[in-house]
Amino acid sequence: MEFNNLKIDFTEEQLMVNASAKEFCTDKSDTKKARELIDSKLGFDTDTWDEITQLGWTGINIDDQYGGMSFGISAAIPIVEHMGNTMMSIPYPSHLLASELIGRLGDQSQKSQWLPPLCDGKRGTVAFLDNEDWGSEPQLKLIKKNDHYLMTGEKLLVSDALSADIIIVLATIDTHPVFVIVESHMLKPQDLHPRTLIDETKRAADISLQNIIIEETQIMHASHEIVRDIKLLGSLLMAAESVGVISITLKTIVDYLTTRKQFGKLIGSYQSLKHPTVEILLEMDSAKSLVYHAASIIESGTLSIDSQIACHMSKAKASDALSFAGDRAVQFHGGMGFTYDCDAMLFIRRAQWANQQFGDPQYHRNQLAKLIFD
Repeated sequence: MEFNNLKIDFTEEQLMVNASAKEFCTDKSDTKKARELIDSKLGFDTDTWDEITQLGWTGINIDDQYGGMSFGISAAIPIVEHMGNTMMSIPYPSHLLASELIGRLGDQSQKSQWLPPLCDGKRGTVAFLDNEDWGSEPQLKLIKKNDHYLMTGEKLLVSDALSADIIIVLATIDTHPVFVIVESHMLKPQDLHPRTLIDETKRAADISLQNIIIEETQIMHASHEIVRDIKLLGSLLMAAESVGVISITLKTIVDYLTTRKQFGKLIGSYQSLKHPTVEILLEMDSAKSLVYHAASIIESGTLSIDSQIACHMSKAKASDALSFAGDRAVQFHGGMGFTYDCDAMLFIRRAQWANQQFGDPQYHRNQLAKLIFD
């Protein structure tokens, strides 16, 4: 197979956003703040969300005719990375995916109705799973009833469902995939069932969709290709966040290795600790290169083979690298690393959670094999 684009280009918008995102996220979040939000219902600071809205980041990938910035989803990659680097718990990746889906798939009327509110701070998310397998096909069906449709079923592990104003649900009509826009007021409180996640800084819920009346204007007819592409964009956003988390994990490790002494020597002087630490750095840089390469070539339309390969590679690499970094953080801190009070706990839990989002590394490598060798 010939690969037509192996370069990484940073646009002017990406460079500008990267600088402001680093400053903002560093000012608003750290591991202490992340711990404080663990016991909150939504898991994030709504004031921080309002500030993100004022900065225009909630509409960064939305066309300016709907109130957005028209930078494209690639420009959001540095923001998501810095959120990971500061352990900022906020439903921004879910929101980006929802707005990107409407922007790519919605008709003019749907874009005019739903995109401006998303720019102005309404929060969105996308509900994919009918079971807990990212490789599964949607089972939820819409049944035609006179001049409307009836939706009955459930979606599992919907990220940020408790805080979402707009939930886009993957379903089928006669085996044809569709995305259905469901507003939160259409659901009863008992329809949302919070799930306990291994990463306590994140939020997800199962959604019971029993006898929900759906109008034609809420339905976006899709193809298997667009479903694939939206999942790939989700995996790219997850990879970007993982790269950020690797960075803060590495910093925590280095800080510990350069201050903790054993047998009269800094433990960072021992090769058994130095070499894995360097390996974390190398793995992080490799993952970051893959993420920004993917971000530089993804299209606004159907993703090309090159873009699909780049997204699969970035998610597989970033997940593996974060799992390794989190594991080493726990091991290097010794007995303390296994305690709840050590920040290594936050990193290994995030690694376990991120590993399963939008498919684990094995899933993405299997998809890569099909693209490259079939």
